[in-house]
Amino acid sequence: MGFVGKTVTQNVVSGSEITDGTVTGDDLASDIAISTSGAITTTGAFTSKGIDDNANSEKIKIRSTGDISIQQNTSGFGNITSFGTVTLADDASIQFASGTHCGGANHIYVYETGTGSNCVYYGGFNKTGILSGNHLETGGIGFAAFDSDGNVSLFSGGSHAFYLKNREGSSKTFKVLKVGLGATFDDTV
Repeated sequence: MGFVGKTVTQNVVSGSEITDGTVTGDDLASDIAISTSGAITTTGAFTSKGIDDNANSEKIKIRSTGDISIQQNTSGFGNITSFGTVTLADDASIQFASGTHCGGANHIYVYETGTGSNCVYYGGFNKTGILSGNHLETGGIGFAAFDSDGNVSLFSGGSHAFYLKNREGSSKTFKVLKVGLGATFDDTV
């Protein structure tokens, strides 16, 4: 922006203080907050806490209707991946309930990192089931759609609540991804 004929001392810069209509990175401090009711456009990567857009073209779109579109990756398909892990001691569980966006119909993808055993569960209003994966994998761990000793179990706790419970006899580490619908949107949860 350069010198505009006066020193800006307040924390707000108005249009009258920008003489050429353009604010560049050199004009701004590194710790500023931007508040606007207008559009912000960037031609470079956009990064913020929780978001890292290092794409060179549009890859995800959230439409005004609430629909989310994902462009194909370099291999030609869309991809949603969960990278986090959770370790459950024997008889420990994770509860999926309305406050954790449980919803009315869900697919829960479970991958046990030690053996590579995996399962896709269905969980919904007062019911659970196995969609794919073996009840007991050779050399792996067992999966069940009811609270079952010796298995990793997804079972209903009544109403919309259900649980993923490790009853394999020792601590196990899992990657878990839940995709569901029917929950009330609440961005504070």
